[in-house]
This record gives sequence, C-alpha cells and structure tokens, in this order.
Amino acid sequence: MSKIITLVLAGFLCSLSSQAQTTQPIDTVEFKEVVVTASKMPISLRETTKPVLVIDQETISQNSGKDVAQLLSEQSGIYVNGAYSNGGKDKATYLQGASTRYTLFLIDGLPVYDPSTIGGVFDIRNLSLDAIERIEVVKGSMSTLYGSDAIAGVVNIITKESGRENIRLNASSSTGSFATYRNQIGLNGAQERGSFSILYSREESEGISEARDNRTREMAQNSPDFDKDGFTKNTISAKVSVKPNSNLTIIPRVLINTFEGGYDGGAFSDAPNTFDSDFFNPGVTLKYQNEVFFLQSDYSYSNTNRKNVAAFGGEFEGKLHNYDIYGVYTALESLQFLAGFNYQNMEIGSNERTSDLYSPYFTARIRNPSGINGETGIRLNTHSEYGSNITVSGSASYQFSKVFKVLSSVGTGFKAPTLDELYGPFGANPDLDPEKSIYFNVGSELSFPESSLNFTGNFFIRNITDVIIYSFPGYLNQDEQDDKGIEFFGSYSPLAELQFSASFDYLIGSSVVNGEKTDNLLRRPKTKVVLSSTVIPFSGFNFSVQGSYLGERDDIYFKPDFSSEIVTLDEVFLLNANASYLLFEDRITVFGDIKNILDTDYSEVYGFNTTGRAWNLGVKISLK
Repeated sequence: MSKIITLVLAGFLCSLSSQAQTTQPIDTVEFKEVVVTASKMPISLRETTKPVLVIDQETISQNSGKDVAQLLSEQSGIYVNGAYSNGGKDKATYLQGASTRYTLFLIDGLPVYDPSTIGGVFDIRNLSLDAIERIEVVKGSMSTLYGSDAIAGVVNIITKESGRENIRLNASSSTGSFATYRNQIGLNGAQERGSFSILYSREESEGISEARDNRTREMAQNSPDFDKDGFTKNTISAKVSVKPNSNLTIIPRVLINTFEGGYDGGAFSDAPNTFDSDFFNPGVTLKYQNEVFFLQSDYSYSNTNRKNVAAFGGEFEGKLHNYDIYGVYTALESLQFLAGFNYQNMEIGSNERTSDLYSPYFTARIRNPSGINGETGIRLNTHSEYGSNITVSGSASYQFSKVFKVLSSVGTGFKAPTLDELYGPFGANPDLDPEKSIYFNVGSELSFPESSLNFTGNFFIRNITDVIIYSFPGYLNQDEQDDKGIEFFGSYSPLAELQFSASFDYLIGSSVVNGEKTDNLLRRPKTKVVLSSTVIPFSGFNFSVQGSYLGERDDIYFKPDFSSEIVTLDEVFLLNANASYLLFEDRITVFGDIKNILDTDYSEVYGFNTTGRAWNLGVKISLK
C-alpha cells in the first residue's frame, strides 16, 4: 500500500484512539438541533430514524472561500466529482456512491430538476453558497416522502432565512487565484408580523483550461497553447415571511441565477466552446398550525434555459411545476400521522412534450426522544406515461441511553424516465418503465455531550433494477446496479478552543449487464478519508486545516477515433486550510483559505485539469 494511504489511515486511527472525531464541525451531532427534511415535520436529531447530516450557517460562514460542490464533497458519504476542477466545469454529486441521477436536490424542501438534461439532474453550479442558510442531507431512499429520484437520498438547500433584528446590512468581497472575484450584498430584517431577506452575489473568474495538454500533461496554467475557460455567475435570492395571525404564515421566495462561461471539447482537447445557463425558481409556502394539527401547502416553479455554442451544441429548456400539500395530525404526544398529495408537471421546450406525476402519500410516526422512534409510510405514484407504482418505507431508532442510539431503515424507491428518455431527439423510447430500488441500512450513534465526543457508524446496501441505459438504437430498461458501503464519522472537542474530526467511507459497487457482473464505480473513489482540526487560539480567530485522501478511481477515456478504454486515476492526498478573524464585535470579518497546499497534480476526470494550489482572501461586513 502506498505511503500516502498508510500515512492518512494512520492519522485516522490516531484520531480515533485519541477520541478526536468530527467531520468539519459539520456532522457534529447536536440532539437539541431540529431538522425538517427527514420527516417533513420538525424533529430533533435525537428522534431521527435515518442518517442525517447538517451543514449549519456557522460552518458555511467558516468556509466562505469554498463553493457548494467543495463543501458537500468534504462530508461523510458524499463525493462531488469536479469540485476542484475548473470553476465552470460540470459537477456530479455521488451520495453513498450512487449515480448522480439518483440524488434528489430540494430548494426549501421542494424538488428541483432540469427535465432537459440527461437523467434530469439539477445543476448545482446554479447554487451560490452566499444564498444558503443551511443544508440538510438525508441518506437512504426517500421516495415515499419526496417521490422520483430520491433513491440515494435528498439534499435540501435551505435559502437565507429572514432576519431576526430590525434591519441588518451584510456585504462581502474576496479575490483569489486565476483572477477570481466574489462580491455579495444582502439586507434582512424583522418586525412582529413579518421578516425579510434579500441578497445579490456575483462571482467571476478567468479560470484555467478545463482540458489538459496531452503533449506535456502540465497544469493548464502552465500550458501556452490551451486557452482559459473562465466563467461569470450572478445570483439573486429573496425570501419574505408574513404572519397575518399567530396560526398562519405565508412565505414567498425566489432564487434567480445566471451562469456563463467556456468549456473544452473533451479529454486533452481544447476548444472555444461557451455555455449560458439561466435558472429561475420562485415559490410560495403557506403554513397553518394549532395545538394538534399542522398544514403546509407549497408551490414552486423551476425553469432552466441552457445554450451551448459548440460543434454539438444547442439550446435547451426544462420546466417543472411542483405542488405539494400535506397535513400532520398529532393524535397523542408520541403519535403523529402525515398525509399529503404531490403533483408534478414537467416540460422540455424542444418539442413541448410534457409528463405528469400524481402522488398521494401517508406516513405514521412514533416519537419518544428517550426510547424508540419509528416511522412507516406508503406512496402511490401515477405517471402519465408508464402507469403506476408504489413505494414503501419503514425505519426505527432506539435510544438505549443518553449517549447510545441504534437506527435502521428499509425502503423502496424509484426514478421516473425523463422526458429526454421518453421523447428526446436521440434514442427516445416512450415505453420505458421506472427504475426501481430497495435500500437497507443499519447504524449507531454515540454522543457524550459533557466531553463533546460524537461517533457514528453506518452500513448500507442498495439494489436498483430496470436501470435505464442507452444502447443502439435507443434507451431501454436493462441493467441492474448493486452498491454497499460503510461510513464512520467522529468528532471530539477537548476544549472549547480545539476540535478534531475524522471520517472514513468505503464503497463497493457493481452492475449486472446481460447476467455479467462488473465493478463500475466510475469517477468516485472506493475509499475516502477526511481528517480535520480547528483551533481558536484567541477570541474571534478561527483556523482550520483539513486533509483528504481519495483512493483510485476508474474512468472511461473516449478517444478521438471514437473508441474507448477504462483508465485508472491515481490515489491523491489533498491538504487545505482556512482562517477567519472577527473584528469590531461582529461587524467586520477577515477570511482566507488555501486549497491544495501541496500543489498536488491530479485529475478528477481523465484528460481534464484540477486547479492546483489556489488561494482566496476576503472581508465581510455586517452593519445594524
């Protein structure tokens, strides 16, 4: 085994032996913390019956120099391919090793898709970390609550919350490597009957060449022949909360993003290609609550317009109307019932084809923070093309003591065929069935609040059948996908000024094609280790260092002669650091970070560059 993996694993074991375990203070288990994504109702982390990961506002603020892809990729059980490639390059999110098409992204609890893309995958480049309040990730099948695509789990992006003070002005500005500039300004405030938050951010960068120079294999910034692929991103986020009375809350919101830049022609292939993407996502939420009943009604609209100027470019538009209504009845303090109905309408602009999905769903939940918690549910999905299917789920956790908890879940999931697969210009097949899955996990959690020690472990198995593939002359249901893995995460804070964390993920994935089983974890590592430490030497100053190990990854190299071959990307160790200093009592913060301190030369996608060593320095201002 290489010196790199030996060193990293040794550090990991040392962290365990010294009881120094945490993910960046990100995964830290706070039982008092309330989450909503796991059950569509507010519950404490102590009551959750599935693996839940929370990235709070404090963590987001401490990582101001990163983007959404980089922050997600540091979490246990998540790997984002492309996170450290050129800023404008496409990103692929792998949750517990599942293909990116099996992770459902939510914005404020509502699904977002791009029906015009392959797999209908949402482009996380449309998200700006400046506009995000917190991120909740639930691992495992969530199709019973959220419907199609939630086979591996859900990632809920919760946008900036309305302020809790009269008026507060926030602004930030930073600069970094590759002539990268980020600027943001926001205003929020609150009164007795309402609150608001509005934000604008802009990021631009000259970038690097996405593609490597095949003649020298040098980093792109050292290649005189390949042009740079820069990008510009603008984001507007606004949210208002109005309370006409003590029982009713109305929350309109909107998220707007424009993103444009350059991209190359493929592995080792420079090109003057450009892309332009516009994302528009308005929505409104109504909440009514009394002592025993809670009702929530949501509507959101997602519109994505993409234009690629290239040899095989084009213009694409995807639309999603999503309406969801559900009620929660608290029959007893420890017994709750949830019933809801979801309607989705998808459309692609190229041929004005649409699909509709109607889904009533029901769950029952037993709540006991000091003992057993359980949840069971069922969902009936009726699709305008393929017909109907049912998903079911069951999960439970038991709190043996104040410090020890076990949990387990089993559930089925599905992914409806996309409009591109049903009616697109290449290989359309209107007779496709949905992809179906079954998922099982068992895990445990240890938490010692007095010593700030937390540890979690999780084992999972996932099987997906009727996988949709492209095989001449078109799409068909054929393959089977089997994945299993283990995850460990721990955190320890011996002092308020000192924190340690460690996570370890191991995956095994295989596909079955025509009865033959093959390994196929393309572009994601079987082994991932993250070590992190944070120190606060004096009031207001925060310094963190993080080391990440990624094992070997397989990829497919598509050659210029249209043949292909499997290639193996080398294992890699990355070292990052970030710091922040608070001045003038919560008014001015200076921050900075350095990514890839060792300037490691590696690829996330064969034939494409990563940025190498990169720095960022900025300031944040907050005025009342």
